[in-house]
Amino acid sequence: MGIRDIFYDSLDTVVIDWSLSEDDIVIREKLWEHMAANAEHSAGYREEAERAYRSSSANSALRVRLDAACKEKGLALTFKKIALQTGDPDFFTQISGANVTNNNQTFLGPVQTAALSNAGPGNTGTVNIGQQQQVVSQVEADLKELLSDLQRQPASNEKDKVTAAVEDAVKSPTKSKVGKIVDWLKSAKEGMTSITDITEKAGVFYTKIAPALDHLPDIF
Repeated sequence: MGIRDIFYDSLDTVVIDWSLSEDDIVIREKLWEHMAANAEHSAGYREEAERAYRSSSANSALRVRLDAACKEKGLALTFKKIALQTGDPDFFTQISGANVTNNNQTFLGPVQTAALSNAGPGNTGTVNIGQQQQVVSQVEADLKELLSDLQRQPASNEKDKVTAAVEDAVKSPTKSKVGKIVDWLKSAKEGMTSITDITEKAGVFYTKIAPALDHLPDIF
């Protein structure tokens, strides 16, 4: 703990060797925090810190501490990219929506009433099909535009995953599928993506697609 924010020449060699032979996981994690805090001074530190981050689970206490150790430093963006790339099977945050039963539909979750015309008491109603179809058509068009833009981006693991998710959403733009895209767009517009030329455009697509989310069907 005492060396967390200290660095001098050759210390990295000693600390890396120490971390590789240290049996106590608590001490090893403290050493990784030290490496993350001083990664800008040592390529070896950066490599070990990235390896530790990749090997830890999403939302783990270690990832939180490593994020805090290099906050506002270059390694922080790398950690964000790793978090996006290693998030499977929860690469996109799931959106929970209304549960709907057939015909005389019963809504068990939150419902955007602008998309409904109520025909019965409290929790029943008939979907305004015309209005919903307009929303679906517009979302399909926006998703196709996003897909076209993604296909022009350099190859990457993240690009492949996002492209596949957008293609799936275009085929059947449900609340759940489009919700995953909206979550990714929100992260991407904040710079948390490895796709180099998408940040500004992600903000535009987020603004267009996110407001329609509550009007989309839960199933197709």
